[in-house]
Amino acid sequence: MTTMDNWLCLTNDDRRIALATFWDEWMRHPVRIGFNSLHYDGPVVVRQSQLLGIDWPRDISFNRYRADSIDLMQFLSFQGEIDPLSLTAYCRLFGRPGESDDDGAGSQVAEWFAQADYERIKQHNAEDIRRTAWLAKRLGVVVADGAQPMIFDVETIGRASCADLVKPARNLKDPAKVADIVCLSWQIGLEDPS
Repeated sequence: MTTMDNWLCLTNDDRRIALATFWDEWMRHPVRIGFNSLHYDGPVVVRQSQLLGIDWPRDISFNRYRADSIDLMQFLSFQGEIDPLSLTAYCRLFGRPGESDDDGAGSQVAEWFAQADYERIKQHNAEDIRRTAWLAKRLGVVVADGAQPMIFDVETIGRASCADLVKPARNLKDPAKVADIVCLSWQIGLEDPS
């Protein structure tokens, strides 16, 4: 059975609860899948956990050759050998039915947040989870043996570059560059839970 958790994080207390729950699930599911998760989502979740004092797996790796998760963007760009496309573009390329840009883009999250359109943020993140799960299933990247993969995605405001997020010296110079998680979502299993 497929389940989805979609956490809206408006305060640091919300983030602490969502992150603690996220890491509990992470430890239970050895197959983890994301899109641009090695260069953005994963480091954001770790950095936010560090800043908020949330326990996280210290042996986690975001090295594209030894990663603890499957990053579909790295997979589809042959580990960065060709320029990657967006998640939506890959879903279109591989024939996902009804794929359009109607749900907006992650770049609009800050605008939706400013308008207090929190449901829109949650809907967008949930759709990205469904897209990622569909693409993983379509590409056959999931390990067999009945393992239920964990598909994950994060939306942030105050978006910084990955270098700003993971290099402490840069954060100390400009703390405003730390991206705050506003929505943290994951799904266990590849089937559409809706």
